[in-house]
Order: sequence, then C-alpha cells, then structure tokens
Amino acid sequence: MTFRDDAITATESVVDALGEPVIFQSNAGEQKTITAAFEKEFMEHGLGVGVNTALPVLFVKESDGPFSEGDTFIIDDITYRQVRIEPDADGAARIELEKHRG
Repeated sequence: MTFRDDAITATESVVDALGEPVIFQSNAGEQKTITAAFEKEFMEHGLGVGVNTALPVLFVKESDGPFSEGDTFIIDDITYRQVRIEPDADGAARIELEKHRG
C-alpha cells in the first residue's frame, strides 16, 4: 500500500466518523444513501459592508461519486443542488451547495 492509498483510507475514515446519512441523486437519476459531513460555512462579503451568508458545504468521499454540477443531495429533509466541487488529492471533495428551488 502506498502513502497515497493510506491518505485516502484515512480521509475516508474521517468522513465516515464525522458524517451523517445523505441521499445523493446524480444527474443520471441514480439515487443512493452516502455518508458525508455537512456544514454551513460562515462567509463575510465585501470590505466592511456587513453582508454575511451561510454557505452550505458537503464533504464527501470521491469513491461515492462521481459527482457533477447539478447533482442533488437531501440533508435533513432539505434538498440542495451542487453548484461547485473541489476535489482534493486524498480521496475527498468539498461540494458547495444551494437550496434547490422547484
């Protein structure tokens, strides 16, 4: 086993330990329950303007994918749509979400 394999295994273990069940539905229509870590990141916009938002973010195991823009996730009975994905080199990805309308 290589160092990269060990890093992926460790990352997946962290997501499993800190995550919760999430329903994932791909653009292709496949639906399955995965384990992912959900949080709403606090972001401050502008230079002292005082505009703040909570950005929903999901940390997933890449092995649960593939993930692509427009996929949906159901978390605590709220449906979110994927708007951006940032894969890392250790087998995980950070997915930015927005509440699904419609």
